[in-house]
Order: sequence, then structure tokens, then C-alpha cells
Amino acid sequence: MRKFSIIFLSLLVYILGFSHYAISAEKVALVIGNSNYKNKDLSLKNPGNDADDMTKVLKSIGFDVIKLKDGTLQQMEESVDSFASKLNGAKIGIFYYSGHGVQVKGSNYLIPIEANLKSESDSKYKSLDVGLVLGRMEDAGIGGNKVNIVILDACRNNPFKGFRSMSRGLASMDAPKGTIIAFATSPAKTAEDGNGRNGTYTKHLLRNLGNPKFHVNEVFRQTGLRVMEDTKEEQTPWTSSTPIKDIYLASGSVVVETPSQVSTTMEAMPDTGSLIVKTVPLNADIYINGTKVGTDNVLIENLPVGNMRVMAVKDGFKQLEKGIVINKGKETKLTLILDKIEPVATKTIDRVTTTAATTTVEQQTITVASSSKSIKNSIGMEFVQIPAGSFMMGSPESEPGRDSDETLHKVTLTKGFYMQITEVTQGQWKAIMGNNPSHFKNCGNECPVEKVSWHDVQNFIEKLNQKEGISKYRLPTEAEWEYASRAGSESAFANGSITQTACEHDPNLDKMGWYCGNADSKTHSVAQKESNNWGLYDMHGNVWEWCQDWKDSYPSGYITDPTGPSRGEDRVYRGGSRGDFARGCRSAYRESGTPDGGYEYVGFRLLRTF
Repeated sequence: MRKFSIIFLSLLVYILGFSHYAISAEKVALVIGNSNYKNKDLSLKNPGNDADDMTKVLKSIGFDVIKLKDGTLQQMEESVDSFASKLNGAKIGIFYYSGHGVQVKGSNYLIPIEANLKSESDSKYKSLDVGLVLGRMEDAGIGGNKVNIVILDACRNNPFKGFRSMSRGLASMDAPKGTIIAFATSPAKTAEDGNGRNGTYTKHLLRNLGNPKFHVNEVFRQTGLRVMEDTKEEQTPWTSSTPIKDIYLASGSVVVETPSQVSTTMEAMPDTGSLIVKTVPLNADIYINGTKVGTDNVLIENLPVGNMRVMAVKDGFKQLEKGIVINKGKETKLTLILDKIEPVATKTIDRVTTTAATTTVEQQTITVASSSKSIKNSIGMEFVQIPAGSFMMGSPESEPGRDSDETLHKVTLTKGFYMQITEVTQGQWKAIMGNNPSHFKNCGNECPVEKVSWHDVQNFIEKLNQKEGISKYRLPTEAEWEYASRAGSESAFANGSITQTACEHDPNLDKMGWYCGNADSKTHSVAQKESNNWGLYDMHGNVWEWCQDWKDSYPSGYITDPTGPSRGEDRVYRGGSRGDFARGCRSAYRESGTPDGGYEYVGFRLLRTF
């Protein structure tokens, strides 16, 4: 009997222990904080505290946490091995790192405390490759309704000076399926170590991580907003992710599924539904498809099933989303959070749609820059202020002339900027560079400069910044360019839809741009056509315009302040030229070329930061 009791108790302890492990293993985390580097010049004040506090918060919301402070490379690699072994069967895996990190040739490395990097190549062998961590997390089988989260508060500075390819901050990374990569600041930027107990980013992350009302995307969104506010927008957190379901890290239920659809047969699918809309802050005016439906907490019934264009406006601020009406009797809830972006205004314009048989005129409300503030520099380049905001980048599948690389996705630009109202002219180029490389020299000083490579443009920007005594001029990112081109529109051109995809005259494009249908195979003086609603000329046609980004496929999901891939072969240019079909001049159309190439159909315009 005694022997049986011992066996029974042992078995009970084993079962209870295994049961506890199975529950805790649903949410697994590895937390690393490196403060006390052996090279005292590299020491940081807060990462050790960050690791302690992050461990405490994660444990409080049910995570099984492995913590490592002041880790050597061997200890960091061993902790990753242990972490990966616990991930099998987990629903959420979090890797968190606070400390020094560097990028070398587009790859990111986390620096152990004994690091003594004497050359760029040392980073591959004497530090932890973030790509290795991602790979181990993927190999552990996280996928489907599961998610990986990688948090890198590792951009405080570049501690190793003089290495040619070792850049400041971290490089952008494409998130694998089911993964969120959260950076404390934008690619190639540095983050603050903080004046208190924690790094600036981690301080705000700790406050949001345990909020049971925030799904994981909202955790990082709120953290980013608070960091930007705290640092007066000197530090802009950034995420890369693929679409994931609403996951609440601090709730009892790990994954919250979307409402189920009813049968998709014609007989079973109702043709109306309902939508309930709330706003944060409260008491904003709510519009559905351009019609005001009420003020906050509005239930709208008898809506057609499908996408609704939902906008909230309060005190000059707005947020635009698409609410999806599921079916009758099921309320779809949508919360619009009004960010304190630069004020915007709206105006009503006529949209003209022409087909072979009919001409339709309809009114549409669009967003316009409220102040239209402009500035001019010493050589006469004029810039207009563009507000921060969100837009749908790419094109719908129904847009004529669409290419497969124009996947529609939502982009938020958290900072406003100034955009040059015209393409850089030959006269402006000569004022800085002292020469004129253009093919169409006879066109004159007011015609756009062309036959300039992407590298030529970087040289121009460097000299212009030196002349003006600032470092605020640069090429726009691809997202900034398209946002400025659209000027609040969602159509093929800023003034309406496309009706001709080849060289035939398109009535909307004829008003705004020079293309093969009207340019007579040559460039033309800038600002001869209509501007868009933000006061920008020649965004469609005349010459293509270089952007900052390498060309690649768009990332998936909701993207904030994208800067494109960290490496590539070709740089993007946008907008179409005097020799292109109408389809190539659409706001969404993408093209690219080698950065060393100077093409007679490619020029550029500049962006100026605040």
C-alpha cells in the first residue's frame, strides 16, 4: 500500500507539473538585456532594468519567461536554443532585446557584452544575428492562428566607429508569415536610452503590454504614439508585420476570432447588415460613404453587406477606415481612433467619368492641405506642406491598367513634410551642379532636368543641403510620393479615374499631365497643367521621378512609415513620363531602374523635412 501511494503521488506530481508547463507554454518569451559591456565605453544604463521589468510584466500576463542579463555570445545562443525548444506548441512567442545593436550590409546583429569588433566581418561571428532568431522561431512551428513577436530596443547608437558598411541604427526587415517585428525607432535611426529607469521605448511598451483592452497591433501603435510625443517626434517606432488575427496578450483568450460568416449561398446571404461605430476621443462626427450618420457610438442598420467607407472627424482631425458589414442581425463593431495629426480640411469637387456612351458628373469630398503653407529656398525651389495621415497605397483589382505589384494596403505616415511643387528644373540643377546633363536642353531652364542617375541625385542633394546650411532635403520614399500624388484621392489619377490605358487621349490625364497622348515626344516646362489638390504639378507624366526606395514587393498588412527593403538591385521611380501610356502615369504605377543609370525620361522632385 505504501509503495502504491508513493507511485501514485509521484505520478500525480508529474501530471500536475506537466499540466502547468503545458499551460504556461501557450505563451513563451525570451528577454535579454545587455548593459554592462566589458568595454566600459559601450556600457548602457537601462537595458538590465528593461529586462527585469519586461520579465515582470510578461509573467503577470501568463508568459513562461527565460531571462538573460549581460549575456555573452555563448549565453545568448544557448538562451535562443532553450527558447526555441519551448516554442513547440506555443500560441505566442516573444523575443525581446535591449542593448546595443548594429546593422552591417543590411543585416542586424545584437552585441554581447564581451564584443570586441575589430572589423565589419567580426559582427557575423562575434554577435547574434537577428535573422538567426527569426529562423529559429519559424522552425518552431509558430503559424496559423499563432504569432511570433520580435521586439528590438537595440538602436541606441553605433558603438563601433569607422566601419564603412556598419550603419547607425538597425536595418528594416521583412516579417515572415505570422510575425510582428517591432523596432524602437525607424530604420537607420537611433533610439534614446532614457533618463529614468527604462529606455524611452520600453518605458511606454511596459505601460501598454499588460492592457487587456489592447490587441497586439494596438499595443505597438499606442507605444509608438507615446514615444513620438515623449521625444517630440525625434524617435519614431516602427513595425513590420504580416496580417494576423486580433490577439490580446493580456487576456485569458489568446486568439480572438472574427465573427463567422453565414452560408455563402445566394438564398442564405442577407443583403443588409448593421455597423456600430465608436470613436476615441468621443463625440466625433461619423460619416458613412460621405454622408453624416451621427455623433459617436452610432448604430447604423440596413446597410448593404460589404465594405463601408467610414470617416470620423473632430476638431479638424480625421481617421478613415473601411468597416465591413457582415450580415443582418450581427453587429460589426468598429472603433476609430483619431490621431493628433496635422489638421486637414475637405472640399467638394466634381468628378467626371466618361465612357463611350455616357458622361457622369458626381460630387466627391476629398482631403486637402488645410494651410497650404509653402516655403521657397535660395535657388527658387518651392515646397508645399503635406499633412501626416493614412491612405490606401496601391490600386484596386478593378482599376484599368493595373499591374500585379500594386497590392492594395493601408499605410500611415506619422509625420508631415514639405514636397517640391514641381520637378527639379534644369535651371535649378545648373545652379547647384554647374552643368546640364539633360537630353532636352533646348526645352529651357523651366523644363525638368533628366538623364540624372539616382546617385547623381544624391550628389545634388548633398550639395543643396550644404548650400542651404541644413540637412533636410532628400528624395521622398515611395509611400510619401504616392501619398502626395493622390492628395486625398483614391482614383487612378488625382482628378479622377482612367478611361484609356494606351496612348489615346484620356480626359482626366490630359488636364494634369504630359504623356504619349499629348506630349509630342518631348518634355515640357513644369507647372503648365493643373495641379492636384495639394498644389503639386506634374505628378502624372512629363518625367519619371526617382524615389528613395529599392524596388521590391509590397509588405503585407497595416504599415507605418515604410522605407522599402534594405537592399536591392533597382531603385524606384514613379509618375510616368512624356512617352508613356496613360496606364503608366497612374498614382499607383511602379517602375524602377539601376541607380547608376541616367535616363532621358527620368528626373526627380525633392522632399524637405520640417
